Amino acid sequence: MAKGLEDTAMYVYNRLLSRADVGTDPGSDGLTPEEFHRRMRGRATAWPEGLSATSTHDTKRSEDVRARLNALSEVPDRWADAVTRWHRWNRPKRQDVDGLVVPDANEEWFLYQTLVGAWPLAASEERAFTGRIVEHIRKALREAKVHTNWIEPHEAYERAMERFVRAILARTNRRFLADLRTFADDVAFRGISSSLAQVVVKVCAPGVPDLYQGTELWSLALVDPDNRRPVDFDARSRMLAELQAGPAPDVGELASTWRDGRVKLWVTSQALRHRRAHPELFQRGSYLALPVTGPARSRVCAFARRRGANWVIAVVPRPHPTAAEEGSIRLPPSAPDRWTNVLTGREVRTRPRERLHLPDLMGPLPVAMLAGPHEG
Repeated sequence: MAKGLEDTAMYVYNRLLSRADVGTDPGSDGLTPEEFHRRMRGRATAWPEGLSATSTHDTKRSEDVRARLNALSEVPDRWADAVTRWHRWNRPKRQDVDGLVVPDANEEWFLYQTLVGAWPLAASEERAFTGRIVEHIRKALREAKVHTNWIEPHEAYERAMERFVRAILARTNRRFLADLRTFADDVAFRGISSSLAQVVVKVCAPGVPDLYQGTELWSLALVDPDNRRPVDFDARSRMLAELQAGPAPDVGELASTWRDGRVKLWVTSQALRHRRAHPELFQRGSYLALPVTGPARSRVCAFARRRGANWVIAVVPRPHPTAAEEGSIRLPPSAPDRWTNVLTGREVRTRPRERLHLPDLMGPLPVAMLAGPHEG
């Protein structure tokens, strides 16, 4: 199964690389909220202690790379135009090897997705980035087994691919690099909503959340050995201590300085602290799908966990929110009327007819985690 599907087909079927990963279906277009809720109810009943992992040592792309790639589905026309430009600009750098053009169209499509998904947030990391991509592409070519493989490597083809990668990422290729940086920066910003949503869902949904090494901050790792690189845990510990020292940080400031990763660390730590304080709620609590009404009903997913009088609600956007989402979440009559947003510390009250108003929840963070009843 692993060799045939995950380590062959998933390196060939490159329509959207975030779907071509361990545990996924490359041909799927994702889940509707209704199907998601159905699966979570089943998980709460059958596998309440199943592992909820978004990155592991086996995933081909880390959770934050996949979140960026998911964002490409939000801007398909812009993505198609960008790839068309890049293909035209970089055509002179392609080579012929034994009658084959290197890279072929499918491999070039794979490469551009990889560059956008893993493009570094810090300029200081760009020099090492080229070498990482060269190694990743060599492994991807061999796993795909189309023009080369592990048993009988086509070394001339692989060398031509390496020359292509190094040529398009060379500093002298200014037009392409400037355009790539601009596009990748926009996709990275869109991807943070999906990344933070993954954290909230992973902590609140049925199952036991698992954090792979380094994912406490943004992790833009590719398949091993790239995802086995050393992690600076001391830096993460210092950053967490600073966030938890004294009064709560300004989450608006964390959101506006998202590149340093503190916003992900804060959301992760706050969500896990609340889970640790209420183990029965998260391990044994019932699962309730919460209907979203209004203009945002197709763009927001919400659910609750309940154990006796103890509640928690997760609210996450589906695509990247472009403005304050208008709409409301309908609650059961038995739900509390006062809540505390675990991520911001703000109190939230229900509106008439047991409803939570979305603009009260989704800011300055694009996600919300509400604990009830509110303890004033």
